[in-house]
Amino acid sequence: MKKLFLKALLLISISILPLIVFNYLVDPLQCFRKTSWYKPLYDPNERVQSPCLVRTHDYDTLIIGTSHVENFDPVYVDEVFDTKTLRAAMAASTLYEQNKLMNLAFETGKVKNIIWGLDTNILFDEQDRVRDDIVPFPYHIYKPSIYNNLLFLLDPYQYKHYVKMLVHKFTGV
Repeated sequence: MKKLFLKALLLISISILPLIVFNYLVDPLQCFRKTSWYKPLYDPNERVQSPCLVRTHDYDTLIIGTSHVENFDPVYVDEVFDTKTLRAAMAASTLYEQNKLMNLAFETGKVKNIIWGLDTNILFDEQDRVRDDIVPFPYHIYKPSIYNNLLFLLDPYQYKHYVKMLVHKFTGV
């Protein structure tokens, strides 16, 4: 029985390890590092993309909020306030989701300023409500740890993004 268990563990390791290494090296959502060797294709799922950018990009000012702040121009903010701004809006996000993103930014130690486009309608939400009607909310991205990083690296959503990247690279669409 012990031999069977070890063989099964070895087989699982051999099949999963290449996926983990590939995801880590390519890192299409830039969760472990800012891309340097390929042109990134930003994912429209801001609940996954924004926390990755907050973790890896250089900034001292963060713009957060719902889709209303997607029209805020980080370049203009940089010019007016002499800052380096990252816009990390999440369309139709809840107050809880925005707070998680803001706390993640504080944990990086990079942020000095936050411009928070607060929609008054979300003030009446349940305290810990998340939008997970399209895709599950990626809690594991907001708390980096070995276990959560492994969850991210094994997430099937990554492979969907790879397909998008390849289609975009070869078709421009």
